[in-house]
Amino acid sequence: MLSIDSFLILYGMQLHQAICRDAARSASSGDPRLVMARASQIVSQAPANSQGTFSLSLVAAGTTITRSQLEALKPYGGQISGVVDVTTAVEVKPLLLGWFLGGQTRLHMTATEEVPSTYSLPNVLEKISSAQDYTVPSLANYT
Repeated sequence: MLSIDSFLILYGMQLHQAICRDAARSASSGDPRLVMARASQIVSQAPANSQGTFSLSLVAAGTTITRSQLEALKPYGGQISGVVDVTTAVEVKPLLLGWFLGGQTRLHMTATEEVPSTYSLPNVLEKISSAQDYTVPSLANYT
């Protein structure tokens, strides 16, 4: 039974680290203002997100790219680089260890992953000028 508990703990740690890494990678791809939403989506889809043996949750997700840096690039656009960090927590409920210690014992572990991120803010002026260049032909020419 002790080997089963050891396996559950090691499997929980490995699964937890992999999900945290995937959440950080997903959060770093795309608009930096949506970091929390993308990381939350990965963690909520994780197979360990249950109240059984493993319980996984998103603790924090953030980026070093600030809103003021994004606003400074408007309306011309450009690239901006930073780092995205995601922190997750997992609770592992071992079978024998909980009984031996006399109760519902859960082991709490956290993991943090940092991933570099580069975001290209689109050029808004280019879209506006291309929309102004388009003229609608008048119906008077077709009579």
